[in-house]
Order: sequence, then structure tokens, then C-alpha cells
Amino acid sequence: MSKRYQSDLTDEQWAIIQPLIPAEKEGGRPRTTDMREVMNAIFYSLRTGCQWDYLPKCFPPKSTVYDYFTQWRDDGVLDDMMRVFREEIRTSAGRNPKPSAGIIDSQTVKTAGPALEVGFDGGYTGNKLVDWAISFFNVVWKVVKRPRKIFKIVKFRCIVERTFGWMNYQRRLSKDYEFLPKSSEAFIKLSAIGGMLRRISPG
Repeated sequence: MSKRYQSDLTDEQWAIIQPLIPAEKEGGRPRTTDMREVMNAIFYSLRTGCQWDYLPKCFPPKSTVYDYFTQWRDDGVLDDMMRVFREEIRTSAGRNPKPSAGIIDSQTVKTAGPALEVGFDGGYTGNKLVDWAISFFNVVWKVVKRPRKIFKIVKFRCIVERTFGWMNYQRRLSKDYEFLPKSSEAFIKLSAIGGMLRRISPG
């Protein structure tokens, strides 16, 4: 299948991601939707910032695409894709498939309208946050702050900034268009999925 848009999956990429698409439900109507085109439509919206209503006609109906997006968002399908690809990349690099540390940061993003929730970045400091991380996740929370008024590469922070740079290629993430925080989170996960998929199989 030839690529119409740069965001389309190659044959090799589709072969990798297809087994992670949930099968049709037993006892229901046979699935007639082309699931590869659903994935292409979602990645197209992520890459271009296109609204669901303005998806090109070559894709399945926007209601179908959006329904699958919300199902995979809510059913943990995107989380499974991230886990599988992350473990494959780490294993290929000779590393433990399960990471022993994580890096968390936030980036201020303008909203395009009403949102269910908004938040702020306070530097992630305070004993309450440290205690919460230990009690709920049994992890040690360490804050790495950026030096003021001087340029200095800070260990680990550069990894986060680099990741934000990669995500900025996705126009859907340049501004928060979503009413539900979990939809915003889903597009961030899709950005990570697309990035890892291209590392496994460059297209």
C-alpha cells in the first residue's frame, strides 16, 4: 500500500502494530472497517492538528475514527502499545525491558477553549509530593531544577527537553484542543507510539 501522507503507516509498521489492535467482539457484527485506515486517520489528526470533522474523505467516517480513538483511550490499548514498543526497543539495545527510573516534567500549553481541568507547574517540590510518591509507588522523588541566568546542560533534564522537541512536530500537541484531559493524554501517548514505531521500523 502506497503512502498518501507522511503520517501514514508503512506496510512494515502496520505489520508491527496490527497484532495490538483488539479483535472484533464475539457475537457482534463482522468488522468491515479497515483498521489500518483508522490508525492512519488518527496519526493524520495528530500530525496535522486536523479536527475530526475535517478528516480527508479517503479515511473512514470521522465518527468511526473517533469511536475507536475513545475506545482505545479508555480500554488501555494505547498503554499496551507503549509497553510493547518500549520493551522491544530496550531489549534490542541490550537493556532491561522494564526501566528502573522515570523522568517527569510538564510543558505549558495554551488551550483553545473550555477544558474540564487545568493545572500548573510549581516545580514539583514539597514534602507532600515526596511522601505521596513513596506511599503510592514506592519510588524516590528527586527534583532536578534548571540553573537560573546561565546555560548549563543538566543531566536528565535534557532528555525531557529533547522529548518535548520531538512532540512539537505533532501539531495536535502545539495547543490543547481537548475538553477531556484523558484525550490530551491519549494524543501524547500516540506521539510516543509513533516515535517508537519509527525507531523499530523507519518509514
